[in-house]
This record gives sequence, structure tokens and C-alpha cells, in this order.
Amino acid sequence: MPKISVIVPVYKVEAYLRPCIESILKQTFIDFELILVDDGSPDQCGAICDEYAKKDNRIFVVHQKNGGLSAARNTGLDLMKGEYVTFVDSDDIIEGKYLEVLFNDIQRSKAQISTCQMYEFIGEAILTQNHANKQETLIMSGRDAVFNLYNDKAGITINAWAKLYHNSLFKTLRFPEGKIHEDQARVPLLLYMAKKVVVSYEQAYGYRLRMSSIMHSKFSGKRYDDIEAIEECIQFFKVKQDEMLVNAALKRRDKLLALYSLFARRDNVYNEIPIKYRMSQWRALKYLYNNLTDDQYTYQLAKVHPNWLLPHAYLRKIKKMLGLKVPD
Repeated sequence: MPKISVIVPVYKVEAYLRPCIESILKQTFIDFELILVDDGSPDQCGAICDEYAKKDNRIFVVHQKNGGLSAARNTGLDLMKGEYVTFVDSDDIIEGKYLEVLFNDIQRSKAQISTCQMYEFIGEAILTQNHANKQETLIMSGRDAVFNLYNDKAGITINAWAKLYHNSLFKTLRFPEGKIHEDQARVPLLLYMAKKVVVSYEQAYGYRLRMSSIMHSKFSGKRYDDIEAIEECIQFFKVKQDEMLVNAALKRRDKLLALYSLFARRDNVYNEIPIKYRMSQWRALKYLYNNLTDDQYTYQLAKVHPNWLLPHAYLRKIKKMLGLKVPD
């Protein structure tokens, strides 16, 4: 039986699929199975998967009717044989030591989840660099990991990928189908279920930036699946009577509500916002100003109102001169 199952959902990534599969087959840790789930892709992805399966007996291919990312991941989870499982998106790549780093960390720390850092790239250009000590690791409880996730701390992200999970965490848990932002609904619960989580600061997962991806396309009301996912987690933490995590999740929800309100206005689709989630522009900007660092606020302002950057800089300068408080 393989030690690790690598699950790759595949859909309309013909131009990127080969680099993804090649990066997995070049792993220094070789005791793994690779499950390629062709989710009804209309291009040549299915044929490419079959081609690689003939070359390497660690590869198992499933062809199914299109059901979305969650459905493809769930198929992989139903079929996996590994003691541990990791997810790789089919347009991304992983570094040669990805599996080795995650597996060694999880073994040394006796954790149920290990995670590493990601970097963004376009073509051959790497856009983000991690200047932390690559040899450093941080061990915490699953509950603390959720708190750090919601507060953007300790290098823990909402993504299902760049993590290695013990298979026991998925005995009763699957990804919600028919939704986007499925990671927001499940990663906090997976972390919470883990007794221990270990974080590596090695940048071992490469996230490919594509302008056609969900996060870089025109704003859509479907993005509110994200908010619903957080609210499901809030209800879960309320049942657990965990006030700290309820408040942390509420803060993350409100930050996204403010951002989404501004994005929807920018793209002239404010009418797509469910009425219960609508927020005035002034309230959204005020919330972000009070709850983001100045660098974070300036970054978001540049995305929605770049012509306001100069007035914002002058206002900040005047407040400093008057001794008034500005966000750190």
C-alpha cells in the first residue's frame, strides 16, 4: 500500500497538465500513488492522463462526468489507498521535495496535518519569495491552527493544497459539491479535527497565476459561496462553544463582505450581491481601514479605487503630523 495518495482533479488544463504531472513524478519521496481524476474535461486532458498511466504504474486514472472540483476530489478520496493524502491542482506544480518535506515533518511531530508554503508564478517568472528560514517548523494544536488561519498568521492558508493529511480526517468528511470556495468550508474543520498541525516554511508548492481563474475573473455573486462556507464554520464553532474561533471567523467573514462589496461595485455587478450581504461603500471602506494594516488597506484600495491612493497618502501624512492614530 502506498504511504501517500496524491489527488489531482483535472479539467480544461491541457496546456498545464504535463508540467503538473511531471513535477509529481520527480518527487524525491517515491512511495506514493497518483490519482488523476478527469472530471469530464472536453479537451485532451483525459488522453494525457491515460498516456502517463501507461508509463508509470503508480498512476491511476478515473474518467467521470463533469461535477466540479469538489466532486473530483471526493472521487479521489473514495479511491485512495494511502495513509496520507495531499491535493494538487492540475495547473500548479510542486517542488521535488514537496512530499518529502511534508511527510518528514508529519512523522517527526506526530501531527495529523503538515503544511508548507506556496509561491506564485507566471510562466517561468516566480512572483513571491519567502524570506523565512526554510529549515524552521512550527508545531501547534489544530485549534490554534484555525485561529492563525483566520488571522493570516503562522503561514497557514485556507487552501486544501500544500498540505498533507492523515486519511482518518476524511472518514466522514467530504468537500461540498456544487460550490466554489470549497476549501473555506472544509479546511478549518480539518485543522480543528487535527490534534496537532506542523507548519514548514519551505516554499514547495507552486501556484500558477492565470487571469482566467476564479480569483482573477470578473466578480460574480457565486463568490458568496465563500461567505456561506464561513458561516457554516461559525455554526460549527458555536456548537463546540468555542467563542474565540467564532469571533475569529466572524472577523474574516466581515472583512470579505467589505471587500466583495467594493469588488462588486468596481465591476458594476452590485445587484448580484444577496440583499442580506449588501454593505454601503463607506461602511466597507471604514471597516477595512479599521481592521487592516496600512499596507493591506493600501493594497486593497489600489484594486478598487486606485485614484483614491494619493488622497489616502495625504490624509495619513496629516494624521501623523497631528499625532492621530493610523493603522499599523
